[in-house]
Amino acid sequence: MNPDDLRRTFGIVVSLWVAAVLQSGASAHMAIFGARPDFLLLLGLVWPLVLRPSSGCIVGFFSGVLHGWVTGVSLTVNAIARCIAGYVSGMAPRSGFDVDSRSAAVVAFTGTLVIQAAVFFAAPPSDRLGFLKATIGMALYNGVLAFPVFWVVRRLSGPRDDLIL
Repeated sequence: MNPDDLRRTFGIVVSLWVAAVLQSGASAHMAIFGARPDFLLLLGLVWPLVLRPSSGCIVGFFSGVLHGWVTGVSLTVNAIARCIAGYVSGMAPRSGFDVDSRSAAVVAFTGTLVIQAAVFFAAPPSDRLGFLKATIGMALYNGVLAFPVFWVVRRLSGPRDDLIL
């Protein structure tokens, strides 16, 4: 494993750990009009933009596992939906999609909506209207947070020409 791969892997592990800590402790305190960010979902969508699709799938999977573990929601649905979303997010740069902070915001916004729709249909909540309102708020919140998160991820990912991991 070359030093760039090691730095990238270390950055992924540490950022997911920090996101899990923030999700369990700070997310509720950062609510704006009831909308809360989902840091693990955000990283599961932004990291794959600088990785290969298979690595994006792995990051998405661990994002879902950690989210299920931290929040106590359906682990299976979250892990599978985020795994697929990570793969699709990782395909974006290879399909001619220009990757910058604006496109990361679009990916975070739409990815949040799609993943929450999968959760909505796979494990329907009792308060459907509240869930939909929270989903829209979360998507907006994640879209805004994607700007600084993408900047950090881009710095941690290393050189752009050897996206091996």
